[in-house]
Amino acid sequence: MIAYKSPEYKETAKLTKKTDVWCFGHLILEIFTGRPSVIDQQPDVDVATWLKTSGTGAPVFDQDMAVTGDMMKLLKIGLSCCQANLERRPEIKEVVEMVEEIKDKEFNDDFVSSYASESDMRSSRGLSQDFKSINL
Repeated sequence: MIAYKSPEYKETAKLTKKTDVWCFGHLILEIFTGRPSVIDQQPDVDVATWLKTSGTGAPVFDQDMAVTGDMMKLLKIGLSCCQANLERRPEIKEVVEMVEEIKDKEFNDDFVSSYASESDMRSSRGLSQDFKSINL
């Protein structure tokens, strides 16, 4: 479980509220990518780093998932929670608000489908290039 240790915890051995945010982000990334938190038994290569450094156009979502736009939003939330810079990482309250915003949008839509259309799959297929703008 070394990847669940945030950079500041590895450095100081002190827990903060933002350490919990780091762990939550890793949980989201593990669920959506289907990859373990530590990639290839390398403690320095966690799933967030793998997403950021994987080749352009590489698929990032678990192959068994039908990808939706909301999943892309959640994956980006997970990545924002895994920013190495403690100051750039959101507060847990902000993370909850972002997730609730997605949930509220889903329930406010007139028609909610559990299946992604073919055009949704093309526009939100979750390629690694979609996550290059998030600084880890």
